[in-house]
Amino acid sequence: MNESVVEDAAISWFAQIAYTVGHGPHIAPGEPGAERSSFANVILEGRLQDAIHRLNPLIPQDAQEDALRNLLRLEASTFVGSNRAFHKMLLIVSDGLQARIGSLTANQEWFKVWRTVDGAGDAPRASLELEVLVRGVFDKRRFLDLLQHFIVFEEDTDSDRLHKIIAVYREC
Repeated sequence: MNESVVEDAAISWFAQIAYTVGHGPHIAPGEPGAERSSFANVILEGRLQDAIHRLNPLIPQDAQEDALRNLLRLEASTFVGSNRAFHKMLLIVSDGLQARIGSLTANQEWFKVWRTVDGAGDAPRASLELEVLVRGVFDKRRFLDLLQHFIVFEEDTDSDRLHKIIAVYREC
């Protein structure tokens, strides 16, 4: 199994759970449909601005623009600090057969299998781990719930490090 097979499968699962799927080169800098001026811009600013407006249509335009500026210019002294402020960095690792979810600061042993699609019971054992993870974690309502209620940050005063802790599937 090669990387493109895994990527194509994951893209199709995201499309099936109502995510907009596009082809990267079509929105790349310099293309007619470019959505960023440089590959260094990891946030698609136009899409973020549209989402802020769509989710908050009743707040004044100035407040929407402030929200956009604040998201684009997170001021934190470290990458983890920026992640804490933005709050959405999850890491998914997969070889196509196995798949794990963890956080930016997690050691390998804290990357865990996600075993449910619907939150009510475990997926069948024969299910592909990556498919279960994509469908189970990234269902839009469940994903927002996970981000809002099931991620905590812990400061280790001994090492002066910040740890991001993500609940495992059975805790959500």
